[in-house]
Amino acid sequence: MTTGKVRRVENCRVKAAAFGTLKRELRAGAGRGGTTMAFQLHPHGGGVSLRTNRYWLCRERAMRDKQKRISRKAKPRAGARAVFRLLAYARPYWRSLVLAVFGLLFASLLGLLNLLLLKPAVEVLGSTVSLDPPAAVSRARSSGRVRALQPLERSWKRLLAPVELQLARAADWLRERARTHREGALWIIAGAMFVLAVLKSLTEFACQYLLGRSCYGMVSDLHEDLFRRVIAQDYLFFARRSTGWLESRIQSDVAALRRTVETLLRQGFQAPFQLFFLAVLLLALNLPLTLIAAGVGLLAAGPMLYLSRAVRRIVRQTRREADRQAAALEESLRNYPIVKFFRSEAYEIEKFRSRNRRLLACHLKNRLAQFGSAPVAQLAAAAGRSAILIVGGYLVFGGQMEFSTLVVYLVALTRFYGPGRSRARASAAWPALSVSAERMGEILDWRPAVREEEGALPLERVHNAIEFKNVSFAYEGGAVEALAGISLRVPVGRTVALVGPSGAGKTTLMGLLARLFDPTSGTIEIDGTDIRRFRLDDLRRILSVVTQDTILFNDTVARNIAYPDLQPDMGRVEAAARAAHAHEFIVALDGGAGYDTVIGQGGQRLSGGQRQRIAIARALYRDPQILIFDEATSSLDEQSQAHVQAAVQNLFRGRTVFIIAHRLSTVRAADEIVVLQNGRILERGTHEALVQQGGYYASLCRISSGDLLSASPGV
Repeated sequence: MTTGKVRRVENCRVKAAAFGTLKRELRAGAGRGGTTMAFQLHPHGGGVSLRTNRYWLCRERAMRDKQKRISRKAKPRAGARAVFRLLAYARPYWRSLVLAVFGLLFASLLGLLNLLLLKPAVEVLGSTVSLDPPAAVSRARSSGRVRALQPLERSWKRLLAPVELQLARAADWLRERARTHREGALWIIAGAMFVLAVLKSLTEFACQYLLGRSCYGMVSDLHEDLFRRVIAQDYLFFARRSTGWLESRIQSDVAALRRTVETLLRQGFQAPFQLFFLAVLLLALNLPLTLIAAGVGLLAAGPMLYLSRAVRRIVRQTRREADRQAAALEESLRNYPIVKFFRSEAYEIEKFRSRNRRLLACHLKNRLAQFGSAPVAQLAAAAGRSAILIVGGYLVFGGQMEFSTLVVYLVALTRFYGPGRSRARASAAWPALSVSAERMGEILDWRPAVREEEGALPLERVHNAIEFKNVSFAYEGGAVEALAGISLRVPVGRTVALVGPSGAGKTTLMGLLARLFDPTSGTIEIDGTDIRRFRLDDLRRILSVVTQDTILFNDTVARNIAYPDLQPDMGRVEAAARAAHAHEFIVALDGGAGYDTVIGQGGQRLSGGQRQRIAIARALYRDPQILIFDEATSSLDEQSQAHVQAAVQNLFRGRTVFIIAHRLSTVRAADEIVVLQNGRILERGTHEALVQQGGYYASLCRISSGDLLSASPGV
């Protein structure tokens, strides 16, 4: 064999071995639902072709269908687990719930006794009272029943024998009274029914109060926990999600849960007890008729289950649309100045109308699926009553059943369908409850990315310095690092100005210092200790910030300055306001209301400069050791700015100050200026030294017309 032939044969063997292994792997992957293709090695020509394997395609499709079926079955179980998880909030109210459950049990028993009194009432009114039942009925009871059911009936009778004995004694006493004095027996029966009804009503009222206090308390506690979980998230969590979306997640799911609780309070809690006692009564009166009624009810179970699953799917879609609409609505209202300036009202209205129509379609589908259960239940009830009336009538005609027993049975069956419909309406609320529970469970599972370590160290003061050691940071999904290799040491009492164009990373660097988020690499140390080892409350207690976008609350001026103190120290509040040159305009607000003036959402009743000075006063009120001024004086006129700068310089003594400003007058006073560009330190030094270097900072000073350092705020 020539060398060329040997080489070709060897190549074919290598290809055959490689593709044989690949074929086995592909088949194994297809068995797991992972591939749709298979390779086949042709025996002639040494080549390999790729073909679609129908067998593996069919097998993969079957596996996908199986996974879908498993997923559909798992979703209801997940909803049930989420609901049971929320039951943990019932622990503080377990005593009230136990009392309410036993009370409802007692009320249902009173209702059953009231119904049992209907039989002697019918006998008294119909002149059928006798000490013994009719002979024909007695014979029929032993000979006219279905043979297959006789063992079951005997077992059931033995189980109820003690109860039947007491009821028989009461019936004998009533028959004796009716034989001698029919009117007196009738008065006794009516009085007993009235007393039982009064007791039942009072018991139900007390139970509903206990249930309401417990259930609404559970919902309120859950609402607080949801807010606590959301507000505890880190800064980037809120940056990635709209406020409207978060509001919808907190508010809409809790509102849906509250509506479900109201439905259960009205219809759901007592229905199971009523159904239980009525079912016992129906079985005791006549077992075959009860089996017929149960068979009719089972026929309606299939459509009801299908509708319940459809409601669950539609409710989930409705909640998603509601979240999107809430987010869009909050954005439109928050950005109303732009909407007015650009005259885009028609665009916003059309955008809202489009989302509103989609939400309306979801609501209509939801109501259609929920309403579909009512006709099914009504048809089942009508069919059951008709069947019982016909069969029971034949039993009465044949002497196998007393007429009064049939009347009581029909009344009991009608009452059984009443709680049954209530239970069905309560069950219709289950899909919405399970979806809400799942969504709230997701919120309760959220964990902030910035967390305090176990055994975190206390932090009272900064004694030596704050040091950034090779700090880098990149936002999630960002292709470029916002900060890269930042190393900076700031001794206590120094004032550092951060300068640079928009996007240089100035505000990001200060966010890392406050642990709004953590660096992706490197460390920030206070007195040689990584700040991640300190308690978060202690770290942020020594910090105070004046943000570029002034953030105020819809509260009084005093509470905004003293935020978050619930009881402001008015002496400190006024001192901080005077230092920020805000006292004069505050005392003149709202006709002399002064510090008790409510300033509106975001401080809309104040001018831009007034809002800025309130924010500065809030920072001064905390008397922090570290101050962060992010464009702190950009909204002040020159005179107010000079006054504030003079007051702030006194506050700077003995404190560490970081200034992110775009005015040359603010930067000149800094002990050190750090110039950032593209997330890196480009230059650093004093104002005079950097101007003499003739670098980037000097060029900014030349093109700033003497004051403005950059045209847009830093990031």
